[in-house]
Order: sequence, then structure tokens, then C-alpha cells
Amino acid sequence: RDVTKNIKFTNLKMTSSLKYTLNKSAHAIRRSLRKNGARRTEEEINLLRSILREIPESKDLPISMRHGIAINASFVEIPKNSTLISEEISQPDIFITLTGRLQRSLGEDLISYSCGDCFGGTDAFGGVCWAPSKVVATETSECIHITQRDLKRLTASLKQQQEREALIEFLT
Repeated sequence: RDVTKNIKFTNLKMTSSLKYTLNKSAHAIRRSLRKNGARRTEEEINLLRSILREIPESKDLPISMRHGIAINASFVEIPKNSTLISEEISQPDIFITLTGRLQRSLGEDLISYSCGDCFGGTDAFGGVCWAPSKVVATETSECIHITQRDLKRLTASLKQQQEREALIEFLT
């Protein structure tokens, strides 16, 4: 049973303008993500931040958080028929599909991901918690990869910054 018409609860659908950006800028995105984050230019970081701004649930993230994600995100290529996420993973990393197609088996349901779809542990972006399931590339695919470790570190840093700001405001 294909439930791709009703997948709001499992992944975050991108806007058509983002799909256009991903298609138009795929080479630049790929080149940027293959670099060490510290070596990315401001233009490359801004391109990645604009992608994050298009995800409905992450558009309200503070700029510093989107900036940190843009620096830490990486590129992953998934060969056809390869498993990206196994059923044993309860809190997977976040992936944004650039090219190709992936398929998630969630019980008897099959969910397809293609250009612009964001999936994985998106609860950090305000999405729904991930139900353990398997994601396989039905064709060679490329994704933006955001690790849960980086998200936790960035979230902790943001919280410390907010606490410092609150203390300064209290003291002044």
C-alpha cells in the first residue's frame, strides 16, 4: 500500500521553490557539502541556510542554529538498493533528499522520498518522533546529512547562549 499522498506525519514536505533551488544549485550544494564545514564560504553557508529556511518546521529556528547546521551538514550518496536507516535506529539523523528516490517501510505502508523531502529524526525541527523503520534507496540518491550529535551540541550551545542573555538582561 502506497501512502505517499498522506505522508505529512512522517516527513516534512518542501516548497516548490526549494525543489527549484535544489535542482538549480545541486552541483554547488554537493561541492559545498563535500568540504569541511570550516572551509565553506559565506555564500555556500547562506545557500545551505536558505534550504533550512524552506523547511516549514525549521524556518523558525534561530539564525545561529541554522548557521551551525549549515556549517556541520554533510553530503551522503546512497547506492541503489542500499539501506540508509535500519529498523534498529530509533532516533536517526536528518536527511534532505537532493537527488534520487528512497523508500521507507513503515509496517505495511511504503513512503517515498524524492528531491526536497526531509526525513529522519525531524522532531528536532518540530516534526513528529521517528517510528523505527527501514529506509532504502530505490535508485542512487544524494542527501544532505545532519547528525543528531551535531543537533544536540548546537541545541545545548543555543540554550547556554539564551541563559547568558537572560542573566545579562536580569542584571541590567
